[in-house]
Amino acid sequence: MNRRDIFKRALTAFIDRNGDNLTSSEIEPIAMNLAYLEVSQAKKSGKSINAINVLIEYVQIANETFPLLNFHSESVLFGYQATLHWDGLWEFLQNYFSSKLGWSIDVEDLITERFDSSCHTREEYGQFITKSNTKRKVELMFKEDYNIVIVRISESLSDKKAMLESANGRSKIYRGTDPDYRFTVVYDNFGTIEEFILELIPRSLKIIYHE
Repeated sequence: MNRRDIFKRALTAFIDRNGDNLTSSEIEPIAMNLAYLEVSQAKKSGKSINAINVLIEYVQIANETFPLLNFHSESVLFGYQATLHWDGLWEFLQNYFSSKLGWSIDVEDLITERFDSSCHTREEYGQFITKSNTKRKVELMFKEDYNIVIVRISESLSDKKAMLESANGRSKIYRGTDPDYRFTVVYDNFGTIEEFILELIPRSLKIIYHE
């Protein structure tokens, strides 16, 4: 994937999580941190890379995407080069990409699927309790051929890791590493998520997120 496509993908992920009312103080860090990430990953794999050229290209892409941005690589070059030698850079990037874009930069085979829920219902002991029309963004980060998932629900559930327990037709059931949790992902005939179920087993509680 080339840098222009990476920037577009990052921008889309940022907007999905934070809204589309972007300011320069949000756009510029996307370009900067993508440059940091590419250089850091190259160093980790022992590859030689021209760090300055990486930054210049990401800045150029950002300016082309947002013509009024007026973002100049020369103005950040000194700080950029110094930060590349910062011991805490990787940890900073982990936090930035996880919190702002929903990306895990440590897992190469990560597959992220998002489900925008328009409403959810609550059941206890198999009985309907309430329905809420509050919208939720369900983010599922799969790895190891869908055998492991990290579940994140905006404003509702922080990251929960779970292991595949069973797969049946269009449904996959995952048991949390915190055994109180169980998750069910239901797909439609086209392989798109149509329903997501969160269970709190000790409380016999189900929250069913609908399209």
